[in-house]
Amino acid sequence: MASHAHHRHPHNHHDHHFQHTEEQLYKNSSSAVESPDHTGTPSRETQNLPVVFGMTSLALIITIGDSIHNLLDGVAIGIAFSNSIASGVSTSIAVLFHELPHEFGDFAVLLSTGLSVRRAAVINFLSALTAFIGLYIGILLGNNEEANRWALAICAGLFLYVALVDMVSPFWLLFEACT
Repeated sequence: MASHAHHRHPHNHHDHHFQHTEEQLYKNSSSAVESPDHTGTPSRETQNLPVVFGMTSLALIITIGDSIHNLLDGVAIGIAFSNSIASGVSTSIAVLFHELPHEFGDFAVLLSTGLSVRRAAVINFLSALTAFIGLYIGILLGNNEEANRWALAICAGLFLYVALVDMVSPFWLLFEACT
């Protein structure tokens, strides 16, 4: 029976294991950076790799964007309530009808990134909570007339920007597909 002590060659079994592990790590890390055709564009397989907290880059960007969006919704609602109950209620209703389809869309995108239903729902819920932070900021800003005007102008501009980006992006993709 041969033992490892009598088994002589220029490397040991641990070297072989580490070499295999290093090759695998290099292969995995380079495939995440570059596509098989070496164009530098990530392949479809590597685009769905988790980046932070088990979320892909798409899920992370959707969540950050939605959090900022919800924060601004809260600011608008807070300022509206500072002006009057009627404007606060009407702004809240407008935001509600705007947010329902938006949140379902975000939820669908989160699911498409591979998140479970429960995890996507929790992430979407936590993102929605930023509206309460915005609400308190809006109430504080609503008490100052100068801050009120600036905050409303910024919210209106950002709402217009988001609406235009949401509308122009699909048209641009359609235009590119037709050419």
